[in-house]
Amino acid sequence: MPYTDAKNTIVDMSLGIPGAIVVLSQVWKDAGEETFSAVVAGLRALNYKGSLIWLAYKDWAGQDLPRFIEGVRTRDEGMQEVVREAEGR
Repeated sequence: MPYTDAKNTIVDMSLGIPGAIVVLSQVWKDAGEETFSAVVAGLRALNYKGSLIWLAYKDWAGQDLPRFIEGVRTRDEGMQEVVREAEGR
């Protein structure tokens, strides 16, 4: 995925939430294109955008990027529960 496409994806997925922008940018920068694409696919499958991305990263993964990436890739049930509880579902 070229940089411009990644940037557009980050803008779309983050919904302008600064924390989500930072997390997705970090995935792109630190984990690479293939992992970024897999994370975006996972987030889309979970229907996570904006603040839900930040909640998963901050509240479930404890701001640990590899843990966040693995949780999204595997659709971790614990992560999903934490996000549901945090958003009041």
